[in-house]
Amino acid sequence: MTIDTIDNSQRTAARVAGFSGLFAMVIVVFANYALLNPLIVPGNAVETARNIMAHETQFRVIVVCFLTYSASVVVLLTALYVILRPVNQGALPWSERYSVSSSPCCGFLRLSIC
Repeated sequence: MTIDTIDNSQRTAARVAGFSGLFAMVIVVFANYALLNPLIVPGNAVETARNIMAHETQFRVIVVCFLTYSASVVVLLTALYVILRPVNQGALPWSERYSVSSSPCCGFLRLSIC
């Protein structure tokens, strides 16, 4: 088994993957714990809906955060594809399929992929 050298595109993709992974984690933690949790009343859907209607701007920021998270996951997967492409061409489509379908905001993709 020979070990190929790492080219510049893989180095750049590694930096992008690191940044986008950290960014995705920060944005989803902020959206869930700082913005979304104060709006949710466990066991009371009516009060939760009232909180969302009363804090409409905050809810819109939550939606933007989740969309940004989804976009950063796509960037992360693309960077990982570039990094891991030389390893095994056959395994990459399967790993991307399960990674994208596990993203909360990209769950709808699961139906179109399967």
